[in-house]
Amino acid sequence: MFVDGNIVFFLSAATVVVLLLYLIRIKDSKVRLAMILSAVSIFLYSGYGIAYPDVGNGFAYKYIVSVICLYFPFLLLFRRENPKVRISSLDTFFADHAGFLRGATILYFILILLPLFFPRFRLFDVLTKGISIEGIYDYLNTAREDMLGRSIDAITIFIKPFFLAYIMSLRLKDSRKAGPVLLFLLDILIGIMDACYIGRSAMVYDGLLLFFLIFCIKEGDFTITRKQVIILSAIIVGLIPFMYAYTFIRAGLSYDSLSFSESVRRLLASEADYPRYYEHILNSSELQGQTPLSFILWLVFLPIPSVIWPGKPSLSNDVFTYSITGLHRTDLGYSSLLPSYLGESFIYFGEWYYWVYAVLIGFILALILRYLCRSRYMILFVLYLAVRMLAIGRAGATAAVPLFINGSLSVFLLDYLVIRPSRRSHS
Repeated sequence: MFVDGNIVFFLSAATVVVLLLYLIRIKDSKVRLAMILSAVSIFLYSGYGIAYPDVGNGFAYKYIVSVICLYFPFLLLFRRENPKVRISSLDTFFADHAGFLRGATILYFILILLPLFFPRFRLFDVLTKGISIEGIYDYLNTAREDMLGRSIDAITIFIKPFFLAYIMSLRLKDSRKAGPVLLFLLDILIGIMDACYIGRSAMVYDGLLLFFLIFCIKEGDFTITRKQVIILSAIIVGLIPFMYAYTFIRAGLSYDSLSFSESVRRLLASEADYPRYYEHILNSSELQGQTPLSFILWLVFLPIPSVIWPGKPSLSNDVFTYSITGLHRTDLGYSSLLPSYLGESFIYFGEWYYWVYAVLIGFILALILRYLCRSRYMILFVLYLAVRMLAIGRAGATAAVPLFINGSLSVFLLDYLVIRPSRRSHS
């Protein structure tokens, strides 16, 4: 469908200018990476579609205000940060307790392998069923209802930072060995075997992290050169035809071979139309019950596992989809629709206070990154979070914030309840 080129240029230029004004004051390359990746995602899913003729031009200004507000906390928290990674209490502990990271890694692999053996042996299902999106919602619904599976998921999220820290520790010892890369690939493989599926987003996340692990993590720090940026950008652009074709491949459908430009056009048409829902979001009666209070309560109680407190304040994952299609997750023919970053801010904070959502989310993400960036052992975990910020443009804060908070919780608890009290008692 036709898009207004002037609006596309205006929004893309505004995004670049806002981002550059912040980035020139921020020195940490990992944080800069997180900001760039999330900005690309937000523009693609929450900005580009504003140029469609059936979307009000007024949303363009709301988009710019939201981007400014989201990254302002990063400027406040990182503008004076030393770009060199300092020795933190975490680094000292991990260096002195190598067995802790090794044990956490062994436990991590036991937990992610367990569902492939119990309650049903599924180790080779991926070979018989193949990789297909068919049945993925049945898989997700079953996982939601399975108490054991939910408990395993909660624990694996809790200890994943230590698994990534173990990979980092191996890189620190000898960057030439293949062990860290093999462990990383094994984790990806087990995830594919469990779901018999891998989505396009996961391919991008894992591919970026693998590239960073092999080429950009050196001597206990993350550095990415201009040449590496160009190579990585060329790879991503070159994969666009495959990404579009994979939409059909994963569903077992045939597809026509298209030119590169046509693949880009169709991929944009299928991925960038979320702003068409903005008017619906602001006027839908089904969404009136979603308030700032419900969003804040969700944030406050997010660290408490739902296995422990099933009735804790939460957000309905399919309320937006229901408002459009009238279908719930368990209904036949259900397919998830996402509101986008800007759309989610409208859902919970409305037309006039959407910017509060951006500031709130910005502070949460920036505070967590600021803490983690002080540790060399946390570099790969920080990059893991940075790459996952690509999801924020399409699915909003609900795609990134839970991972940031719950994924980092174990690190905070270890540092502030174990490491620092122990150091004070021995000083």
